[in-house]
Amino acid sequence: MRRVWWQLLIVLVLAGVSRDVHASGLAFPRETVRQIIECIINGQFATGDSLAEALIRQYPESPYGYFYRGAIRQARMIDRNALQDDPQFWSYMKAVIQRVEQKERQGVATPMELFFKGSAYYYMAFHHMKLHHWWTAYRYTRKGVRILEAAVRRDSTLWEAYLGIGAYKFWKSQKAGVLRFLLLIKDEKEQGLALVRQAVQHAHLVPELARDQLVYMLMDAGHTQQAWRLAKENLKRFPRSRFFLWTYAKASFAARQWTAADSAYRRIWQYVKAHPEQKNNVPHVLARLTRCSCELGNVAEARRYFEMLERQTSGNAPPPFLPETEWNELRHLPCLIGDVAQ
Repeated sequence: MRRVWWQLLIVLVLAGVSRDVHASGLAFPRETVRQIIECIINGQFATGDSLAEALIRQYPESPYGYFYRGAIRQARMIDRNALQDDPQFWSYMKAVIQRVEQKERQGVATPMELFFKGSAYYYMAFHHMKLHHWWTAYRYTRKGVRILEAAVRRDSTLWEAYLGIGAYKFWKSQKAGVLRFLLLIKDEKEQGLALVRQAVQHAHLVPELARDQLVYMLMDAGHTQQAWRLAKENLKRFPRSRFFLWTYAKASFAARQWTAADSAYRRIWQYVKAHPEQKNNVPHVLARLTRCSCELGNVAEARRYFEMLERQTSGNAPPPFLPETEWNELRHLPCLIGDVAQ
């Protein structure tokens, strides 16, 4: 779910670019925001952070710069698969909420500013989830959704909010399991998909990010070939984006497009092994390369990747950051039998 959450969060970063006028009546710095978005998509976090800091100096009473600074800090941690309890992250997100609530008390908060407030709760919910604060994560997610719904009631063309609401409805229903069967949670998967498709169709700027979230939803619903085609479109539009490359690699793998998946994971591997801060991503990439090589009949390469993966293990436990089920499946791949202790 890590990348699923990230793709939803990165879409929420786009809030604010779909309107040109700041709540104070000043022209919104649209081009600066465009540059920040491009930096996030392409992993240029330091440059994006400097631009967000400039937004705070320009609009100290607005939530925008604070939101982007917090979002970029979390994006950097997610990119490394190493989320930490960063006090500055909480400080920036709380600053977003405080500034919007002040405007609410004055009766001047805009739907877009409500969107930022709801998005801040989403970001904090994700952080709590990664820290295993499950109940707090659920409460923050529900609060964020309610705020987004309030923003849409005031502005029905706030398409980025449709995406956040739709994604929540889909994932809540898709992962409810027995609770949905017992009618304790309403099945809203189709409604969620419909809302996200609306966002993809009508988003004011960079619909590729809304499409990226749709890719993960379609994969989870079993529509893997459609998801793969959408992921391919996005990577073609942003060929330097690691985030879209990750999505394309996973969509190719899910669709059993082994040549495409192998090529994508090789690109990721070249980056991961050259950047020590990416060490937590190593087990996943090696596992996927092992499977792709087996499926393509490249037995020697499969065994080489698996040997590197084995060096990540301790005793009989799977490598860190790799699910035990995936580890067990790898150990029983036909092309590895004979080299792997059963």
